[in-house]
Amino acid sequence: MFLYPNAVASPSVNAVLLWGSKQSLVGTLSADSTLSGGKVTLPAGYWYFVDGSAQAISATFDANDQLQYQWHNETSYIGTRGRVAFNGTSSFALLSSYDERALALVYAASALTLSLRVRLNSGVTGANSTAEAQYTYAGMGRGIIYQLEGAAP
Repeated sequence: MFLYPNAVASPSVNAVLLWGSKQSLVGTLSADSTLSGGKVTLPAGYWYFVDGSAQAISATFDANDQLQYQWHNETSYIGTRGRVAFNGTSSFALLSSYDERALALVYAASALTLSLRVRLNSGVTGANSTAEAQYTYAGMGRGIIYQLEGAAP
């Protein structure tokens, strides 16, 4: 399932990075899940591999500006952190940053609610915004959820 992002102004630590809509890649996961307030609830009895990222906007494009994010299961953070960072104030840096995906593998013994949340914000003034032209170069965030068959842990 593919998750399309919505803009978040001034993302604070622990804030949910919002998803605007979802679409199945294959199968019925999109129809079998719910999306509300940036949180996706997935059906029980499956393993899920979740992959998420965000695009960030900075007012200064300082080398220290960065946004870190991680999947959250309503109880704790799971998997690895993702990070978008800027590399300086040159004209080249205005158009470049690097993207690291937040990844997690999780089993849903019961219905599972997940969100991609901000872990650290240093100088980032917005996430997944189309308000400025930089998204043309930097792209947008995304979420991809794979539903896997397999025995319970």
